[in-house]
Amino acid sequence: MAVDIQSMEDIHNVSFVQCDIDSDHDLLNEKLSGRKFDVVLSDMAPKSCGHRQVDHANIINLCELARDIALEYLNPNGSFVTKLLHGEYEQEFKRSIMPHFSVVSYFKPKSSRKDSSEIYLVALKFKG
Repeated sequence: MAVDIQSMEDIHNVSFVQCDIDSDHDLLNEKLSGRKFDVVLSDMAPKSCGHRQVDHANIINLCELARDIALEYLNPNGSFVTKLLHGEYEQEFKRSIMPHFSVVSYFKPKSSRKDSSEIYLVALKFKG
């Protein structure tokens, strides 16, 4: 299942829900109700305002939304991956994930610029 605020082309065997996960809670819960997933992957990013601390706080808010979805809809032993930016709330967010997963680490794709603060938090083996 894919969820995005923007429309996307159909993908074979993929259900798509177009909504804003920050404001369309009822629609999202209706579409996800009764379902469980092996992976929750969030590549969400807010529009950048150019102020590093504000951009960091905004992406952490999206990470928290994705985390909440993962905690509700992941199968036991499932995985959660989310994009975030290095910053003030990074470790606090990681600590909020750690009790729920056996393995929590960071990953920086080779395609990411070296000076970019963009990283991914990878959480494996959801404890359910």
